[in-house]
Amino acid sequence: MTDRNEIDKDELFHVNLHHEAFKKGQKEFEKQRLAAMKTSLPKQRVSVQHHEHIMQQSRKGQ
Repeated sequence: MTDRNEIDKDELFHVNLHHEAFKKGQKEFEKQRLAAMKTSLPKQRVSVQHHEHIMQQSRKGQ
């Protein structure tokens, strides 16, 4: 029983770390995305289309 609890604590700790890193990453990503939109709208549009294309490809793959 004790072992399982230890593992859970460890896992929770890792999940929290990943979550914090993810939130920081999201903030950075938003900043970069906004900057990219300001500097070059066409480029941003292309990358969105490219992203859609990747999403479609991955759906087909499943």
